Amino acid sequence: MRFWMFSADRLPTFIAFGDEKDPKSIFKIPTGDIGKIYPGVRFRGLDVEITNDPVTSKLRERLTWLNTPRGTEVFERDPPGKLRAARDKPLGFLITKSHFFGDGSR
Repeated sequence: MRFWMFSADRLPTFIAFGDEKDPKSIFKIPTGDIGKIYPGVRFRGLDVEITNDPVTSKLRERLTWLNTPRGTEVFERDPPGKLRAARDKPLGFLITKSHFFGDGSR
């Protein structure tokens, strides 16, 4: 199982999927608890590189649900009319396919 990172607020948020074929199996890994989920793994730091190179297709090959047509929602959403603050929503209700570089949105 691999994990990915996307930016939320000022600190990185690490996510993983119980089943990479199911986007609804997404869950958040608290940075301090990464070793509990992946024994022997420890978060030590993060480097970010900016490049002009094109986005590779590797992520789309691994997370095949990223290949669904634009506009097709793969993560859970509240029904129409249900309002709640973002801080009260589960992770799967906050993320979209465009959060993944493999979506070609970058």
